[in-house]
Amino acid sequence: MMRRVLGGLVLLLTAGVAVATLLPFSVSSAWWVRMWDFPRLHVLALAVLLLPLAWWALPRGVRGWTLLVLLAAGAWQTSWVWRYLPFAPETVEIADGAGIRIAALNVLQTNDGHAAVRDWIAEVDADVLLLMETDAVWAEAVAPALEGYDLRAERIADDFYGMIFASRLPGEAEIVFPSRDDEPAVVARLEAEGGPFVVVGVHPHPPVPMTTVEERDRQIELAAELGHDLELPVAAVGDFNDVVWTRASVRYREIGGFLDPREGRGVAASFDARSWWLRFPIDQALVTEGLTVHRFEIGRDVGSDHFPVILEVSPTGG
Repeated sequence: MMRRVLGGLVLLLTAGVAVATLLPFSVSSAWWVRMWDFPRLHVLALAVLLLPLAWWALPRGVRGWTLLVLLAAGAWQTSWVWRYLPFAPETVEIADGAGIRIAALNVLQTNDGHAAVRDWIAEVDADVLLLMETDAVWAEAVAPALEGYDLRAERIADDFYGMIFASRLPGEAEIVFPSRDDEPAVVARLEAEGGPFVVVGVHPHPPVPMTTVEERDRQIELAAELGHDLELPVAAVGDFNDVVWTRASVRYREIGGFLDPREGRGVAASFDARSWWLRFPIDQALVTEGLTVHRFEIGRDVGSDHFPVILEVSPTGG
């Protein structure tokens, strides 16, 4: 009896694995289709977990087809995420020494843990800082922590797409709108000891009910071009609202010539910080040739639903 019940559950979950694997084959930009790009690693883990259960619980005839479905789904999901597994080859070398520290954090507009974020800003001591979802309350709350940053660009808004960029390095920075006037990005040309470089910060809309991902993908592509057009090394950071293995993320890296320090070092999931298992790598930090990477990590919990992203780089050109 127990084996029969377990077998039924295995078949039900296998059907779920199959649907979650097949839906992203569609070119549809509907949120309920594209959302299945996110949990590829979770679907892979479920397929692997079901394999021994299917072998034990299912009768021989059904077992063969079920194992085939699970193996095929697992192989397909692996083809998308394998670059972010610890045994994959690393595409970015982490060099010794210190560099220019860039830190990015989606503070969560409704989060009232202002003191924790101020403490984190002091602790991380970044040369370049990007804060997202900053409304007027957040702008006032973090103002004391930003006193040492002379270069600023900001959009203060209560629509969950506020943005504050702050830099101790000299240069120029501006808020731009690559695709629509409520989705800001920041472009900053900064002067450093090793030469000038560019920081691009983005925060497009997520795939949520009643929307498509076309606008998000379009902004991601346009943001890639922002830094590329300046013909300088570029570091791109922010809450992309897109996991690192989707077509849009891959396209972003191709357009901008970006490399991902995550590759070969594990998923480094940054959202949702409030869940121990349902987490995704949507906060990204990418670099182009001409920047040496000295550090890449996901920071500690600061009370937001996102973990911070910390990147240290140094320009290698004149």
